[in-house]
Amino acid sequence: MPTADTGEISVVPTLDSGLSDEAATKVTKQIEAIIHTYPEVALFLTNDDFGMMANIGVIMLMGLVTKNAILLVDFAKQQRAQGVERNEALLIAGRTRLRPIVMTSVAMIFGMMPLALGLGQGAESRAPMAHAIIGGVISSTLLTLVVVPLMYSFLDDLRRKFRPNASINASGKKVLGL
Repeated sequence: MPTADTGEISVVPTLDSGLSDEAATKVTKQIEAIIHTYPEVALFLTNDDFGMMANIGVIMLMGLVTKNAILLVDFAKQQRAQGVERNEALLIAGRTRLRPIVMTSVAMIFGMMPLALGLGQGAESRAPMAHAIIGGVISSTLLTLVVVPLMYSFLDDLRRKFRPNASINASGKKVLGL
């Protein structure tokens, strides 16, 4: 949205691709469907039901996946604001943010292990949540490091196609060229 004083378009911490709200919602739902599939595969392999506890695990998983994607995209945007080319910025972001993303994922997996193994009283009722989280974290970590940069590139290409005069200045604000 243009600001009253400068006329610049403010950048929100999401990918502004130049897509309509409908198209952006469609892409978001497709990504969420992919994320939702892997916990279901883990539950199938462990012969568990997709009940309330598994749904809680999926909600927790979506928060973790979103955090990882934001870390990656934010770092790439910072690199681009410094003048680094898009693909190089994504490679730098992937290398730099790999360790924190993997550390968070491994911590989540090991934190869910006692529940997944059914250790302790009442753990069998919470095991589906752990199975969903572990299966989802393993797959989503790989997807975060591959699919998020691909989607960023794709959406950036769409933005360039439909808004060829739009550029990002050093402050991170979108400026429409004349």
